[in-house]
Amino acid sequence: MSKIAFIFPGQGAQTTGMGQDFYQETETGREMFEKASEILGFSMTDLCFDPAQTDRLNITEYTQPAMVTASLAMMRVFMERTGICPDVAAGLSLGEYPAMAAASKNCVISIMFHLLSMIMSELQKIWMRMEFTLDKVIWKPMT
Repeated sequence: MSKIAFIFPGQGAQTTGMGQDFYQETETGREMFEKASEILGFSMTDLCFDPAQTDRLNITEYTQPAMVTASLAMMRVFMERTGICPDVAAGLSLGEYPAMAAASKNCVISIMFHLLSMIMSELQKIWMRMEFTLDKVIWKPMT
């Protein structure tokens, strides 16, 4: 018996326009992008679809939620239209988040966005406490 696997890309695969056809052509795609925008506090459609936002899309704190949003939107639409659920799911680095949602069968999407938002917030705090020198990174204690 054959098995179905969903495999999700990681950071670096982002491109302007990713997920745009799913947003424009499906209610589920629109809902996913709107939910992400609501939870994260910025327009995911502007970030992902506007060519003027390409530089911003390549900044990690924006790349990651954009990749997860596009992956989850495509996955949900595919699953709704085909009725196919994966037997296994895998993701390269950041792709592990949508892979976890796919593997859960019930796709706990909102939790993924909240989790990613919290992780991003903590990473921003860490980066703000770092100073880069020419040859090493010096960590400042967190207070």
